[in-house]
Amino acid sequence: MKNSIDLSRERNQSPLIAFDLLPDDLVLCAVFSSRIMTINPKSAMIEEVFKFDGQCVGAAWSPDFQLLVVATSSSLYYLSADFELVSEGTIDCSTPGHEELMTIGWGSVQTQFQGSAGRKHLSELDPEDVRTPLFPYDTRSVVLRWRADGQYLAVSFPYEENGINSRHLSVWSKDGQLLSRCITLAGAEEAVTFRPVGNLIAASRVLSGKRDIVFYERNGQKRHSFYLGLQKRDMVHCLAWNVDGSILMVHLISSDKSHYVHFWCVSNYDWTLKKQFVWNDGLADVKWDAENSHRFHFLTRTGRYGRIDVDFCYNFSDMMVVVVNDNKIRVTDFHMASIPPPLCHYQLNFTSAICCVAQSKKHIAFLLSNRTVSLCEYFFMPLL
Repeated sequence: MKNSIDLSRERNQSPLIAFDLLPDDLVLCAVFSSRIMTINPKSAMIEEVFKFDGQCVGAAWSPDFQLLVVATSSSLYYLSADFELVSEGTIDCSTPGHEELMTIGWGSVQTQFQGSAGRKHLSELDPEDVRTPLFPYDTRSVVLRWRADGQYLAVSFPYEENGINSRHLSVWSKDGQLLSRCITLAGAEEAVTFRPVGNLIAASRVLSGKRDIVFYERNGQKRHSFYLGLQKRDMVHCLAWNVDGSILMVHLISSDKSHYVHFWCVSNYDWTLKKQFVWNDGLADVKWDAENSHRFHFLTRTGRYGRIDVDFCYNFSDMMVVVVNDNKIRVTDFHMASIPPPLCHYQLNFTSAICCVAQSKKHIAFLLSNRTVSLCEYFFMPLL
């Protein structure tokens, strides 16, 4: 390969944490666990620009590449574009944030008379809020995700307290201030993402064998969630919203090292899986386009690059409208009534995810992810 640069000596077997192209200077920035280095592709010059006192376990550039936030197991360091230390903060669960919602409980169930049975119920811990140990597949890294405007930073970090090492979420400002600690999420995984518009933060969790995507507000309060599916010996590698926040991408890795990418959309607070892709050779990286909200880029571990262009469309024929949700099809007959989603007149279930739908006046065909085709015929029953 031409123009290759060997970093083995400078790296000194340190794990690579982050690797980015800095657009202003057109140089590469490599963040290792012990140091930060810049590489000029034209001159092949390698320069050490920062050295850590501890071990770096997470790093992320702001969207405008003016700030680099690096994390150790206990601290966040904000560095300027010139790699000068701007501010730092401590990662823990004891200090409240500046925008954290505080309540003294007036009007809540806990302050009302419940009788002996009610008092016993209140003394029981909510399984949703119980701190749970890290999963075996957790990398113990600190995950940093900026909001698209670079004003806020979501941080997912492991924290040990009372002998339990669990994962927590917090929100920070671009100035290095802790804004909020998110309510404890039982079974939290390390994947987290900030919605480009609004204040929603998405995180994944597994509880009782079921996986959910949970949404937080910037003040640390839970808002809502949706069911992602059963945990089938897989893990959520990362989450990412497209640039306008209309599609949530979920990247999963199974136990056989196959990689799955899901595209989820929401309508009337109902989340549906619209598309699923599978890469048996694995993915090195995935990323939404920074300008085109319907363009998705991927790089496989074999070095193959590709992109996927998606678009929203409605599938209907002769007043019959179908909505795809993973391996289910919701059918609404507008001859009978107009029903808003997620309601429908009929639902068809298939053995695998639906890739494509084609309709005619009497038939509807489905191409499934297991490379089979199912054909259904409409039967119009007279109304009594």
